[in-house]
Amino acid sequence: MKELGIPIDVKNQTWSEFFSNLTLEEYDKIKDIPNLKDAIKKQDKEYELGATFGQSTRILETPFRIMDLAHFVDNKKVDAVQAILEQVSNKYDKEYLLYYAETMGKNLAGFMNLGLAYNNWAHRQDFSLSAEMCDDAYDDVNKNLEFSKNIDENDEHYKYIMKDVITYYNQIYLFASNMKNIEDAYKITGKEIPQNYMEKFIDSFMENVEKKEEILKNINEEGKRDFDETLDILGGRVAKRNFEGYEEYISKFKELLNEKIKENAIKKDKNPEEEIRLEIIKKGIEPEHDEVEQIDNTISTIMRQKQQNKDEKDTPDKGEN
Repeated sequence: MKELGIPIDVKNQTWSEFFSNLTLEEYDKIKDIPNLKDAIKKQDKEYELGATFGQSTRILETPFRIMDLAHFVDNKKVDAVQAILEQVSNKYDKEYLLYYAETMGKNLAGFMNLGLAYNNWAHRQDFSLSAEMCDDAYDDVNKNLEFSKNIDENDEHYKYIMKDVITYYNQIYLFASNMKNIEDAYKITGKEIPQNYMEKFIDSFMENVEKKEEILKNINEEGKRDFDETLDILGGRVAKRNFEGYEEYISKFKELLNEKIKENAIKKDKNPEEEIRLEIIKKGIEPEHDEVEQIDNTISTIMRQKQQNKDEKDTPDKGEN
């Protein structure tokens, strides 16, 4: 907003409030526009969050949303799908789907680091094809995440608080499922689908999320619930409609995510020497050598070098005499 010349302290307001605060001179310029008052009231009523001055001003890398692509794919408009893919693909040096997966994984991590939960499971119009969040369809759930750790199931606020928690930890499936639309677009236009793009999304998320162990543990626990039940809690009929046709995709993503979470837990429990040992074995040992002795000698050498580097780093520089 600041870059667009809108003062940083501008108060978000409904369009009705905005127009009611115009000066007489400003009002004279627009008062004769046909049906202006009705249009303003209609806009405020239709926009569930209240259409606000300055609220949704954005500079986006692409005007296209996930829903735009999905619409043309569903209607077999191959030329339109091709044109959209070309528009977004030409913006990036790397393969587009890999770019989207890596960027959205990082953006989701940043989103969750702030304690935000995406609150609209009814459609995908809030996500652009540049892996951006376009609208303000999110809630700050930091307080409820904290409350949930000690709340009693009989508490009158239990369901409300736990809904925020479930939304927060399950939103990874919603964010990831948007990639299915891009995969479908690749299929309909004959583009080769990179096999590791789901992994790219998960790796990017894990590399950038804070409180990593706690978040991964809770994502894993939440993932044990049947996804239909999760959709019932988060959006009911409209959420289920939004995920029709995504069942197999979600299942595949869940499986890969669970594997990645297990790998992370195993890696966390290893000591440095064991990590080096497994890496050496993975690369292979020449059969004519004594494997155990060679591995142990290599580990010793690497550990000595690491200690030497640490000692050099910790030694203060006395400068030249």
